[in-house]
Amino acid sequence: RLAALCLMTSAAVAGAIEVPNPSFEEGTDAPAHWTLFGKTGAWIGDATEGAKAIATTGDGAQGTSSYWRSETLPLQQGQVYCLSFKARRIEGSGGCPITGPSFCNRDLSEMSTSWEQETSIFRVPDTAGPDEMFLRFGQWEIKGSVAYDAVQLSAAQPIYSSANGIFLGEGERIHGAEYTFNAPFQVASANQSRPLALLGCGYNKPRLNFGASSNVIFCHTIDTCTQQSASIELTIGYYTGGEVLVETSADGTAWTEAGVIVETATKSFAVPEALLPAKSLWVRLTGRDKEGTAPCGLQLYGYAYHAVLDRAPGDAIGSTRFVAVQGEVPDASLLIQGFGDAMPGADNVFTALVEYTGQAACTVTPT
Repeated sequence: RLAALCLMTSAAVAGAIEVPNPSFEEGTDAPAHWTLFGKTGAWIGDATEGAKAIATTGDGAQGTSSYWRSETLPLQQGQVYCLSFKARRIEGSGGCPITGPSFCNRDLSEMSTSWEQETSIFRVPDTAGPDEMFLRFGQWEIKGSVAYDAVQLSAAQPIYSSANGIFLGEGERIHGAEYTFNAPFQVASANQSRPLALLGCGYNKPRLNFGASSNVIFCHTIDTCTQQSASIELTIGYYTGGEVLVETSADGTAWTEAGVIVETATKSFAVPEALLPAKSLWVRLTGRDKEGTAPCGLQLYGYAYHAVLDRAPGDAIGSTRFVAVQGEVPDASLLIQGFGDAMPGADNVFTALVEYTGQAACTVTPT
């Protein structure tokens, strides 16, 4: 679910990212500010917003793709963004409509033949370079045509649920004195989660793609609870070569090897007893080449972390909602703390901290 908070002021919009020619109206022979990669793309008149849209066509051949690519956008490493757009399948079947940045692709396998609103959440990798900061919309191995229109992009803030004073995000849960985190690769959170401390690889829903030197770091902290024991479980669903090195740490600085995974498999790793008990535990996954195999190429389909806590703080299931702040007030900052239960008929209380450092009087109306 996506919540949107607008601060109704005369200030310029701060959260929105300007996507040049977002509804594809500008241009002469092709949409201005967009470039076609591949041979089969068109600028069409069948639009849902304005008079123009973009389309790509495929013949279903294996490995074929075509897409429209935006100009470079001012995206920031480590920032979370909300991307919305409209899409439809004009004709044909099979393959995958591809959408979003190349480092966080979302396939729309169930695309309708009618225009429908789509929303994607993505985190920019901490290692992404300027040449990766663009959007793309197209097709992969489709036999037929797909179309896109009305692109919008905003910086987003994740808001985590709170139960018994403990914040938990999507994929986290506490039952008794047991804590579990299953990385939410399958849902809207995609490549974002509360424990994620560093992202150094690409994502192609629903998996993380590892090559040599790709790495991901998770930091597991459960309020003031102490972790008495802990284990990690990895699932590699696609493998061509290399391995993933699994390391653990109590401070995010000194690392201890827990093991490696070298094949398509699910494998568990125990956190070394020397690091326990601990308030926080860090896990680093690093892709690297391995002698005797092809260059590192594998996909992480699952990451799970289990810990036994020193107390039972109360059963809870975490969730994450994303907020796009659409406006700003000069000399003011907004920290959104939560929405309560955010469920119909439940305890829905919006809580935020507004700090104003200006000298002149300021009136703000939140909507």
